[in-house]
Amino acid sequence: MAGRSGCTDCFDSRECRSLSHVDLPRCTRSTRRATVHFGSIYHALLILILFFCLVPVPASAYPAAVADLVDAPRSASTGEEIVALNLHQRSTAPEIANVTVNASKHAAESKAIVTAGSSSSSQLPIAFDTMANNFANASCVQFFSDHLEKPTVANCRPLSLYLQNSNSFFHDLRSEAGTSRVLDATCADPVDECATSMTSLAEKLLDDDNCGQDFNAGNTVVQSTYNELKAYEPLYRATCLTNPATKNYCFVDAVTNASVPNDYNVYFIPIGNPLGEGQITCNECLKATMDIYAHWATIDQQSLDTTYLPSARTVNDYCGAGFAKTNVTVGIPKTSAAGVNRPLGNAGLATFSITVVGAILSGMI
Repeated sequence: MAGRSGCTDCFDSRECRSLSHVDLPRCTRSTRRATVHFGSIYHALLILILFFCLVPVPASAYPAAVADLVDAPRSASTGEEIVALNLHQRSTAPEIANVTVNASKHAAESKAIVTAGSSSSSQLPIAFDTMANNFANASCVQFFSDHLEKPTVANCRPLSLYLQNSNSFFHDLRSEAGTSRVLDATCADPVDECATSMTSLAEKLLDDDNCGQDFNAGNTVVQSTYNELKAYEPLYRATCLTNPATKNYCFVDAVTNASVPNDYNVYFIPIGNPLGEGQITCNECLKATMDIYAHWATIDQQSLDTTYLPSARTVNDYCGAGFAKTNVTVGIPKTSAAGVNRPLGNAGLATFSITVVGAILSGMI
């Protein structure tokens, strides 16, 4: 009875009966409050534990976006992840195996697979996909819209326009497979027909009714576009060369050789950028490329009229005298519509090349 009377202040008669064998001290008011509070928390925790243990969370309760990303590989930054995903999707497209040494044979094989209506073609780069309309005349804006962003250019897929005016091509450069796929398509195009079309567009560009006034005013976009249109054929012939040692396109080998940026810079010579100082790979690809440039440097109104000889001398400094031809009578450069060509210069080219090499390295990591 001592136990029962000792608990009457804290519990009802039923609880006291169950604990009658225990001698408890008389509870104070504060003890009663603490006991009741603790009991409530204890019971609440038991209920929660039972609930989470017995009631499974359905998979459909997760947002679809989260469920889709659970097993996906992640990268250091969201932006890089998006680019990596896009490149992965592109690399799954049908590709042409067994790159041949002969450029014309390679182009013929490619043409059978890459066509204007194919899914691969729809993923190819687009020129001027991020260009701002910083033109003085509305007629120039209209010319770019009507001609340079339409099938005439798209069907020929000019690498000369992609190098400095295509964000989509910049992303393709981060993948060897993606770069090869672009060249499979461009090298399958009819070079003679496309060269005629590009030359015609270059001349139309300089009409006062189109972009002639912007050209004369020193608009760098218009002036570089003129150089790039004129450089279509020499760049076509240079970038479609294949390396007999690696069986890759020479251009692909140059782009992926991140340790020697000047290998890639060689392909900017025809669009107005002389080769800067720096290490370069002295191989058959470079020699064949410089031979192509030497021929086109003798033709009037090519950027090579001004960029070839200084570039050839730079090459010979590293590869030995006579590696690149210097006994060349260059043509007369375009100086007007009227105006003077304004290439990027070595500083601008170096910045662009560092950006590309950085992107390639990040894609390899």
